Amino acid sequence: MFNGQFYDQTIINADIWDVWSFFKNPQNIVRLTHFPVVSIESVEQNKTGTIITLQIDTKVKNVYWQAKITDVKPPRQFIDVGERMPYPLTDWKHVHSFEQWGELVCVTDTIMFESKWPAWLIKQGLKAMFTGRKKYLRSHFS
Repeated sequence: MFNGQFYDQTIINADIWDVWSFFKNPQNIVRLTHFPVVSIESVEQNKTGTIITLQIDTKVKNVYWQAKITDVKPPRQFIDVGERMPYPLTDWKHVHSFEQWGELVCVTDTIMFESKWPAWLIKQGLKAMFTGRKKYLRSHFS
């Protein structure tokens, strides 16, 4: 097994409560994620105990991802923990943090994972995914 950590920050021009409202709605995962293509089966807003189920189109076959929302602290943080993840992932914890910096908000994503593939390979996929997220967030909140 390989253990890894991925860290990303995005600075956007917004109010922290507007950013929180965007992120507490699981449907916005679809808007945020252009690679890979995802659809979501959850309709409930993020709160402690919410289970989010995603269908991920890998172009080879559709796989499912299930995560549980834990440790919700509006408007500062929530955590999702993988409960059912696609191969090669075996463990996943994603801390979503939000901090108001004057008229800006710093969105910080910290992901700790365990994988059957080398961590550097998983990080490359995450880097590609978060590059798209940055673009979307900056455009959405401009």
